Amino acid sequence: MQDSILQLLTNRIFLSALFSWFIAQVFKAFIDLLVKKNVPKTETALPNSFVGVWKTGGMPSSHSSMTCGLTTAFGFTDGLTSTGFLVSLCFTTIVLRDACGIRLSVGKLAERHNALIDMLNESRQEEPLQKIQVAEGHTLMEVAVGCILGIFIATSIFLI
Repeated sequence: MQDSILQLLTNRIFLSALFSWFIAQVFKAFIDLLVKKNVPKTETALPNSFVGVWKTGGMPSSHSSMTCGLTTAFGFTDGLTSTGFLVSLCFTTIVLRDACGIRLSVGKLAERHNALIDMLNESRQEEPLQKIQVAEGHTLMEVAVGCILGIFIATSIFLI
């Protein structure tokens, strides 16, 4: 069991994906903190951006960073014609398309839906209608920065 954990923690493909995701999430929290001035209310409270390292959307895209880091790591380990690299490349393409296309559109649609629910609830005598959760997607720039970050981190892991 300990050997398996040690092998996982020293696997450069795994580390490339993990660090690409983690560093993107930390950058996202710092950017959110700086741009939105999302400061804690008390000295002991964590800023919402650090609690929100699991949040969707924002700069950079951690999904893009993780999948590009994974694909880059497979390229270094197995070569650009390997099955692992090609499967990872297909997976990355789907994630990138989803991040900046579908999820962004669904998020905008959910915002409009909730605005409509607010209008309907103002005139209703009955129990208010429930809003839906808005999942933020990514802009093309957020996805591109995530890709560059993931490629950089994986390359750094393999060149160290």
